[in-house]
Amino acid sequence: KNIKYVSTKYFDVIYSEASKESAAELVQQADAILEDICADLGIAPGVGESRMPVVISPATDLFNAYYTNYTYNHIVLYDAVPEDDMAVNNNTIVETFKHELTHAVTINMRNGFWKGVDSFFGDVVNWGDYVVMPSLIKEGASVAYESKTGMGRLHDEYYLQQVKQAKIERVFPSWADVTGATDVYPSGNTAYGFGGPFTEWLQKTYGMERYARYWYNAVNMKALTFATSFKKAFGVSLDTAWKLFEASVSVPDVASDPLTEDGISDFFM
Repeated sequence: KNIKYVSTKYFDVIYSEASKESAAELVQQADAILEDICADLGIAPGVGESRMPVVISPATDLFNAYYTNYTYNHIVLYDAVPEDDMAVNNNTIVETFKHELTHAVTINMRNGFWKGVDSFFGDVVNWGDYVVMPSLIKEGASVAYESKTGMGRLHDEYYLQQVKQAKIERVFPSWADVTGATDVYPSGNTAYGFGGPFTEWLQKTYGMERYARYWYNAVNMKALTFATSFKKAFGVSLDTAWKLFEASVSVPDVASDPLTEDGISDFFM
């Protein structure tokens, strides 16, 4: 009941009375965030042919958010207390919006042909997204952008420890092992934990122009796999880039098993 909305240049922000403060903060920044993401990727601002709905909902106590193109492009933000791993942000609603909006922009970097398909069948028909791009690449893009201005998870040493610990223990996974969630060590949703640092490294090493070209080629299915699109854009194979990324991760010079060092013993042995 009593649902309200405010229209900006690119968005319809929909909210209830309980979320009016969050909506006010988002409305002030939403258009500028979209324009900044698009400027980084070298494309014209906008997602689709009309304003995108952004719903701010207080209907749950569990903080979360998502972007989806089913059945049309839209973002939902749950207005609740954030989890510990999001405490690095000073404005959770706005910073989380950056993450979800990056998804919306990147997977909609389509050429005229696919935009024509979209206009007839709807936003949900996006084969480049579903077929080509795994979570490692999609979540990596969003984690990297949310961290661009000093906030975000790439400025949280606790968050980065998963990558560092894997290298310390000499169990650094291959890129194929972290394309989504995994149930072997390092476990959890490694697409976020490894995707964010890997994407930041890619952007700094090869530049945003190549990174944007990679997304454009993959989303428009100019190659059958994201690994093939990767080599076309960056000039090196994904295997090679992943090894270079692993080498770039800075960790202390310690033994993989500290119990083998002199003066250290296990209390229970």
